[in-house]
Amino acid sequence: MKCRLLSLLLFATTSVMAQTEINPAVAEQQQSANALFQRAMNLYRVGSQSTNLDDRINQLTASGQSFEFFINAYPAHERYREAEYYRAICYYHTGDLENAKRLFASIIVAQRKGPYVAAAASVLAQDAFEKKDYATASTLFSKLSANAEKTEDRHRGYYYEAICQHYQKFEKQALQCYEKILNEEGAESSPYVHLCRKAAGILRMNAGDHQNALLVLQALRKSLAPEEYRAEAALYSGVCCLKMNDDVAAEQHFQEVLRSTNPAWLSVQPDALTYVMQMRYNRKEYAEVIQLFRANPSNTNDSRQARRFQIVARSMMRLKRYLDAIPIFLDVIKLAEGSELAFDASYYRLMCFYLLDGRNIPQQVDVFTEIYGTSHKSHPRIHTALILKAAALQEEGKIEEAAETFRLVEESRIAAGSRANMLYNRGWCLSLAKDYQGAIRSLSRFIDNYKEDVRSADALALRGDCRHKTGDRMGALEDFTKLIQLNPSAKLASVAWQKSALIHKDQKEYASMIKCYQTLLELLPDALLQAKANAHFWIGHGYNKLQEHEKAIPHLVEARKMEGKTYRKNAGLLLISSHFSLENIDELCAEIDTSIEGGYSHEVSPAMVSWAGIQSLSLEKAEQASRFFLMIANPLEPRGTPRDVWRNLSRAQILSKDYKGALKSVDHFLAVEKKPLALAGAMFDQALCHLKLGKHDEAKRALDSGFAQNPQGILKAEGEILLGDYYMAVKKPALAQELFVANAKILEDQRLKPIALQKLIEAMEANQQGELANEYREQLETLFPQKKSKEWNIREEL
Repeated sequence: MKCRLLSLLLFATTSVMAQTEINPAVAEQQQSANALFQRAMNLYRVGSQSTNLDDRINQLTASGQSFEFFINAYPAHERYREAEYYRAICYYHTGDLENAKRLFASIIVAQRKGPYVAAAASVLAQDAFEKKDYATASTLFSKLSANAEKTEDRHRGYYYEAICQHYQKFEKQALQCYEKILNEEGAESSPYVHLCRKAAGILRMNAGDHQNALLVLQALRKSLAPEEYRAEAALYSGVCCLKMNDDVAAEQHFQEVLRSTNPAWLSVQPDALTYVMQMRYNRKEYAEVIQLFRANPSNTNDSRQARRFQIVARSMMRLKRYLDAIPIFLDVIKLAEGSELAFDASYYRLMCFYLLDGRNIPQQVDVFTEIYGTSHKSHPRIHTALILKAAALQEEGKIEEAAETFRLVEESRIAAGSRANMLYNRGWCLSLAKDYQGAIRSLSRFIDNYKEDVRSADALALRGDCRHKTGDRMGALEDFTKLIQLNPSAKLASVAWQKSALIHKDQKEYASMIKCYQTLLELLPDALLQAKANAHFWIGHGYNKLQEHEKAIPHLVEARKMEGKTYRKNAGLLLISSHFSLENIDELCAEIDTSIEGGYSHEVSPAMVSWAGIQSLSLEKAEQASRFFLMIANPLEPRGTPRDVWRNLSRAQILSKDYKGALKSVDHFLAVEKKPLALAGAMFDQALCHLKLGKHDEAKRALDSGFAQNPQGILKAEGEILLGDYYMAVKKPALAQELFVANAKILEDQRLKPIALQKLIEAMEANQQGELANEYREQLETLFPQKKSKEWNIREEL
């Protein structure tokens, strides 16, 4: 605001005092003083009226010097104060502002009150106001209004003091200044009356005094104020009614503004439209908001238009018209760039994308936080956006990135209504990222602060699991115990009992573990099949560890029956262990066969397999025995397989008539065996296999090698009987008969003697000695009536 002088016309007045007696010297001095003052005033008038700048400055400079001489010469003169003021004015108009302001300040201090104080204060106030020194200006304007002789000057002081108070945010003091003008008699003629009514109304409205504000604004509305003031009064009257929850009256005022065709009202119509749209939005009349917006295009291209765009875009958002809302939010951002409105629009636009399809949310959140992350670091929406990003990353399977984003979210910055969701979801995400301590902290905050939340049971289960994984078994057990006490769903109760049982298992407290699982089966008969199968398996596992195998078996069988895909192998291995411990040979063999079928036989203990194979041999289950020994034999590294395995495998293969396989097994045995008798027996087995395969020469070499080991007793007899078989095979029954008859007569072994007799009979018949053969047949039938077969084989009887 340009500086202007106070409209105070101060003219010198000469008062002639009648005196009856005048001292000639005093009269002469008085006459000189008056002449000097008059001369200074004449110079001032000429200078102030001069149109030539140089003449003006010269005349005012001379006037100032004359006033200064007068002041110095006549300090007691009645026009001394007037001279001080004009001296300062002369300095002011000649451009010596510093001296002028110094003199004005001196007048205020020295004179304290009066018209010259008012005039000096006016000049200094205008100067301070232009420099935005509102504290100083408000004080000086107060002095102006307190000392002004004219109403107009006093009102000006009040008005500008109010403005200064307003700029200092002292709204109460500003209101008092405005109302000083309004409360004075003749206020209606004041040039400031309309401005004061408008300002007073707005200040009262902002202070919450809506009723009195409305009275002031209505007075302005009905006054002879310029149309633009009356338009604003109508608008703010509507705002006051709105704040008093009188929507009907507010609507009337706003509609009055919107209907007006007066050009002076056009400037406030966009604001009225904004308020009407906001009222419709508040009443959830979203379709009407959009209709009203389209019916009243008001392109102000400013923040007001941005506000209207914001309302209509949010209405579209409420109607789930996200694609329509997105470009309008973008218009808001452009119109109100850098403002809070733009920040809000950016957030809502982000939410539209999230609600629309959720694609590219992490990237969009990054853009949002890059723009506003610094200026709005602590704003809840920044942290809500981070939650959206974390959720999207988690859904994409980027767990580590999601967890890192969740760690940036500050709980205190999230709206109270959203904190529970944030804590719960962050706990889940951090647990998936294996940040168990972070998950525990987040879940603990959720559990402690949101006890009534329906997800409390799930949170307890998850926290218990996290504690278990960090090694805090007691804390985990405490959580699962609390979970059970909440009487949760069957699924969660099942989880609680299972997890409690696993904790006891980790501590090798198998009896307690079994009790937990048994309780689960008893209390939750309708539990999920998977949970019940799991319980049966671990009960069986526990009994197995406690060496109570008979109790373990039915549970392991039930687990595999319920969930074969899950427990086939683990239950099968435990069943093998239990049947082995109980020496249940049939069940053990069946389970080993199941392990072969299931492809996990390599995990069965070789000792158990070997024992099962030996038992199968003893039960004459040759093929089964072969399968078992083949499980633990390693043809690629035969020396790594125990010799007994190769020996028993070859016998089982011979009994099952797998002569080729038996030959390989015998070869592996011979490669590792050193003892002569064992070598002889293996070579005789080798000979038998060659005979069965029709390889007579190979059989003879094997027999010769066997006899070379110098076998004795029964083993030698076995070899001789086999040699007899060889002679029979090469059509030399006479040689065979010699070997058979010798052994048939001398052998007392109840296993070999009937074999020798039978073969002797066959050799005699081949040698055309039928009668003699019949004698031996009678002997055979008498001594061994149970031996009926003609297919006896010496090595197959071993």
